[in-house]
Amino acid sequence: MGRPKAIDADLTREGIIDAAIRILNEEGLDALSLARIANALNVKTPALYWYFKSKAELYTYVADALFRGVLKGIDPSLTGRDLLWTFGLASRANQRTTRDAAKLISIAGVSEEIRTELVPALLDRIAKEMTPIQARKALTAIQALTLGWSVFEANPATSEVMRRSNDDGDAAYREALSHLVYGEIHREP
Repeated sequence: MGRPKAIDADLTREGIIDAAIRILNEEGLDALSLARIANALNVKTPALYWYFKSKAELYTYVADALFRGVLKGIDPSLTGRDLLWTFGLASRANQRTTRDAAKLISIAGVSEEIRTELVPALLDRIAKEMTPIQARKALTAIQALTLGWSVFEANPATSEVMRRSNDDGDAAYREALSHLVYGEIHREP
């Protein structure tokens, strides 16, 4: 497959990902397709295949961008349990503000850079207060809690349960996160 034509010179991987996130936010995961993105960018669908081999690969890089957005908002001086706490809150905020983010994350792959660079760097910062194995288990547990919580909140039947208990999910999520991170209810400063 050849390079995109000169009229597509402004087309970049980052621009495609940005368009995908806009479509995700506006129309949801079911509307996210290479054809829909190409239409939004005013290019032909085959031009996108220069940047992504498949819809699955696109999903991987959109999830990658969401993960990077979470990390970007975290104070780089945080380490250990405080980093885990902040990561959990930032992940949940990201999944609450990006439509269908949890659905996307649950089916997307993980990019090589996330797997080999960003996660190990994050784990090194977490491991300042625990062993590397404990850090990996804690990070995995927080990601699972956050993803599961987001799916739970998105379900109309379960969100009704939270509404009836006068909880928008924040207090209960924070309590669950606190148990994972600190082993007890953490009182925020």
